[in-house]
Amino acid sequence: MSYRVYTTEAVILKKADIGEADKLFSFFTKDFGRLEIKAQGARYLKSKLRYHLSGRAILKISFVGSNGEYWRLVGCNEQIVFDNIKNDFLKTKSTERVLSFVERLIQGQQKDEKLWNALVESFVLINTRSFACFDLKKFEQEMFAKFLAELGYGGADIESALEKSML
Repeated sequence: MSYRVYTTEAVILKKADIGEADKLFSFFTKDFGRLEIKAQGARYLKSKLRYHLSGRAILKISFVGSNGEYWRLVGCNEQIVFDNIKNDFLKTKSTERVLSFVERLIQGQQKDEKLWNALVESFVLINTRSFACFDLKKFEQEMFAKFLAELGYGGADIESALEKSML
């Protein structure tokens, strides 16, 4: 039986261990939107996928349909690695909060090029700039407001609501 292989750029929103050696990833992709993809054997030391799926990067992933409920990951390469995020604890935590926020907002599989561009832009900015703790929190709030606007929520009151909130 042959499968069609799909290839696209992606960012890891969330990952979870399943079974003995598998991982389940929630990706936000450039061409398909949010996808749940299973990487079989990704926790084995000998896995070819293991080392590409560990950090903050823009990935080029290849996946196929399967008989189960998830897509199956068959290939992965890092396109752009954000070393400054990986090496800075505050930037890592900030990036995790932004990705968690996006993961909670996106429901279902739908291509969203504006949201993809906003997400990549946020990675590039947080990687290249130096931030104080307060500036990083303000940056996060600006990204939250931008993502909400891209998804069609709210209007002019988003920024003031975010400033008053505990996000």
